[in-house]
Amino acid sequence: MNKFSVFIDGEFLFFTFKSMGIQEKDIDWHAFHGLIRNKIENYTNARPMVGRIHIFKAESVAFFPVKRNEWFNNKLKNDIKEYKVYDADNRLITDYASLTEDDIEKIRLRAVTDLKDFKEKYMSGVLGRYRHITINNAFIELSLPGFVKYDPIIGRPIEEKGVDVGIATDMILKSDNYDVAIILSGDADLTPAIKQIKNKMKFVFLLRVFKEKPPRPVGISDQLSQLVDGYIDFPLCEIPFSFRISCDTCANTINVDNYFLSDINFLSREDVRLTHTCKCGQILDFNRTVFEN
Repeated sequence: MNKFSVFIDGEFLFFTFKSMGIQEKDIDWHAFHGLIRNKIENYTNARPMVGRIHIFKAESVAFFPVKRNEWFNNKLKNDIKEYKVYDADNRLITDYASLTEDDIEKIRLRAVTDLKDFKEKYMSGVLGRYRHITINNAFIELSLPGFVKYDPIIGRPIEEKGVDVGIATDMILKSDNYDVAIILSGDADLTPAIKQIKNKMKFVFLLRVFKEKPPRPVGISDQLSQLVDGYIDFPLCEIPFSFRISCDTCANTINVDNYFLSDINFLSREDVRLTHTCKCGQILDFNRTVFEN
């Protein structure tokens, strides 16, 4: 029996779904797994196939120290030049020289609070959602290599480190357990691992999800695009998802899923936010808070 493995960069998946107004928890992963299998079978003419999904997320949060010292002051000065930095009253700071000692201390204290909030949201919200997905789907395996690098001064994560290494390592170590590898990632660092897998006569495909039309692979390196055997494409109307939204005005509840979006043709442009006019006239926005549990 032929086997496939799907290797998913959780951060890449998160931002891809976020751009379409959905979340990982909205997906019917059992149905999605079956659709991936069907597409692979049709692409490779190999039937039947069984497979597993491997999701990779950073396990912990690493952060810049927020202890008040010369290093903190220099970093604050540099961040003001490169990013949008706000003071304790949420006003944009344009010049470090305009800050008083009291202003800097307030920024530092806010950074401490923001860091604590982010760690709690990441550990319980983000990782909690992925753990819930694996509990309910035995064919999904969650791996937690690396860490999220967080900048408390600008109040957001900067990057993930170590996740790409974890994906590449697993792809190689588990290569005897599959015939086809499907990758949802755009990281060029996976190129050596893919070359090694293809030397073992394995098929390698990139998984693309998008709103309506296959875009030029944004965030996907040219090296990956040229190396793989092809694409497994999923427009939003083919992704099995559902969630419910309620109207604050009339309390009407709407179930939103891929069939609903397909029927009313919301997907005319890639940059349009997903909205719907309720029967009472209220505009309902599907792009919800990303840390919602």
